Amino acid sequence: MALIILLAAPLGIAGAWKPGSRWDRIARFGTTALYAVPVFWTALLLQGLFAVRLAWLPLFGTSSAVGISAWSRAADLARHLVLPVTCVALGGLAYVSRFVRTALLDATGGDGGRAIRARGATALRYVTHHGLGQAAVPLLTLAGFLIPRVVSGSLLVEEIFNLPGIGTLMFDSVMARDVPVIAALTLVTGIVTLGAVAAADLLAAWADPRVRRAA
Repeated sequence: MALIILLAAPLGIAGAWKPGSRWDRIARFGTTALYAVPVFWTALLLQGLFAVRLAWLPLFGTSSAVGISAWSRAADLARHLVLPVTCVALGGLAYVSRFVRTALLDATGGDGGRAIRARGATALRYVTHHGLGQAAVPLLTLAGFLIPRVVSGSLLVEEIFNLPGIGTLMFDSVMARDVPVIAALTLVTGIVTLGAVAAADLLAAWADPRVRRAA
């Protein structure tokens, strides 16, 4: 989620800053292409480039032969998670960036937006200071529904990178007809979903006083 927001927010802001510009068209085309590309193909490309050709990152798994210190184990785990986390994040990048762009354009349009710009506010300042505040509530709501998807993980990504994730465990449990594990994972997923939605509602109320007054 952190990687998705760090990448998607600047793309959405840039698109809302100068809608219809060359950069806006290139960004929308690129993010749409990323959204359309199958996740397994993206994973194989990342593996082939960064793990096989450049040998910068591990190919799969979660650990390799490292020192016994906790810092060494944590650094090794982080290196193994770079490619799968990037692969999962690229799938949500297009959706979130386009959502941020649309929300900012809706928030900065209308008579209020023209009045603020008429008082001398630049387009970038208006988008970042005024637009983001108004677009925070729908963005937080979207994040609340994306968190369960990110937490549950991607089955294909876990299989390609040989990760012991929730998706792989659910698939193996279904194939083995292990009903208790299936029920436990379903319960955990439901709790995560409800918790994420509730947290998004609380953050929305904190970000926008109008939501608190309506409640």
